[in-house]
Amino acid sequence: MNFEEIAEIMKKSCNCSINVGNSNPELTHFSFLSDGMPLDDPSCLYIGKVDTDTIRETVKSPCILTTTKGLPENISFIYTTDKEMMNCMNALTSAFFRATDHESRFRHLKELSKENISITELINKSALFLDRSIVLADLGFKVLAHSTSVSITDPLWKRYIEKGSCSFEFINAMNELMPAQSLPKTSACFQVTCASSTEEKLASQLFIENRPVAYLVLLDNNRGLTSFHKTYLPKISEFLSAFINIHNTYPDLSKDDTDMYIKLLDGSEEDLKSTEKMLPKLPEHTFCVVLKPIHHSRHELFFIKRTLDSMIPGNTIFIFRELVVVISSYIGIIGDIENNDELLKNVSDVGISPEFNSASLFPQSFQYAQEAYRIGKQIGNPSKVHRYEDYRFYHLLNHVSDISLLQSYIHPALYKLHRYDLEHDSDLVETLKVFLSLSCSIKDTADALFLHRNTMNYRMTKITEITDIDLNDAATVFRLQCSYQINGILHLL
Repeated sequence: MNFEEIAEIMKKSCNCSINVGNSNPELTHFSFLSDGMPLDDPSCLYIGKVDTDTIRETVKSPCILTTTKGLPENISFIYTTDKEMMNCMNALTSAFFRATDHESRFRHLKELSKENISITELINKSALFLDRSIVLADLGFKVLAHSTSVSITDPLWKRYIEKGSCSFEFINAMNELMPAQSLPKTSACFQVTCASSTEEKLASQLFIENRPVAYLVLLDNNRGLTSFHKTYLPKISEFLSAFINIHNTYPDLSKDDTDMYIKLLDGSEEDLKSTEKMLPKLPEHTFCVVLKPIHHSRHELFFIKRTLDSMIPGNTIFIFRELVVVISSYIGIIGDIENNDELLKNVSDVGISPEFNSASLFPQSFQYAQEAYRIGKQIGNPSKVHRYEDYRFYHLLNHVSDISLLQSYIHPALYKLHRYDLEHDSDLVETLKVFLSLSCSIKDTADALFLHRNTMNYRMTKITEITDIDLNDAATVFRLQCSYQINGILHLL
């Protein structure tokens, strides 16, 4: 127990006043004051009366006293009267006995975690020790295990756990407490408040090799939370982390190959060379797919990752800087993403890199995938899924610093058609664009624009009359196609 926990017990058991000093040490035993004894054991709680200057000068540890005259404020102490001292002693003795019992039971629980025991049994025994129900969930709030020895009493949580997830309100509360990129590197517990639930909740993180991998959530079963729960929940998280890591209970939690890919994106040139050697050779037709969530919440990121994990198992999928990154050689991945409406509801943009086959090319492919959806937005493509291969020329255009040079390359025919369209409320600029994109096929263009063949022929005749261009000339067609792409970047017409 620490001093503040003892102070809380004293407040409930006897009349006293409390001064919390500069420290809050763990206290393992207590001792009665006597003249001449040094008060310098930081793990000891001293009890008695400070009645000489000599003792006052040696006080460096917490005390329960019947006089505080001359004590500095940086010392933690509990002041009571001679009459109340016996009540304080009774409460203190009981508290130390309970603490000793807790430690003994916890040591037994910790030893069990080293034996051949299932994670479910360990969760149940931990719940019995805490005398509260507990839930183990991954970072995407998918429930991995929950106690049945101390049943879940919150009806809302019961329903969600049946679906395999933490409650929606809890997820939102967690997202507000901890943005995805600011996870604390500690198992210390923190309280989570949900407006629609009457139960109090504590949460603690599990770590494997300094990476947060899961949450342990304690629900108070409408019986309240105490310092006991706040003390032991983090300790249980720590040995559960070790158990999961040693027994590889949840392989997806302890995967660390993604760390090397993250290092490729985040590291130095030296890191790139050393990390590349550690990664396996990639298949010939490997893509990098980058998915950008709409709201950037942790829940959204892990929902996207979990959905992809189930869609394309065995692929490398990880979260990097509020993006979900996929490294895959599965040729059907693009179609699967485009056809998954539930996934696309949570995604604002998807970028797909060109093929690559070396880990050293992954950082560049990651950039290309992001560039794909940036260009898609730039040219006004309403689709959420963007392939870099469709935008290579646009990427090249974006790197031309002299805008006037690009403007001068646009074929004069486009300006003429644009003026004609404005004056006659026609659509010849778009007609020519579709015609060029469909390999100059009048039939295919008519079908694409839902035009009668005669109407299509009329439009093409009008285009050649206005512009005096030869659409059978390959160089002219190429320049016109480039002109449309330049206009997609500059938005001149």
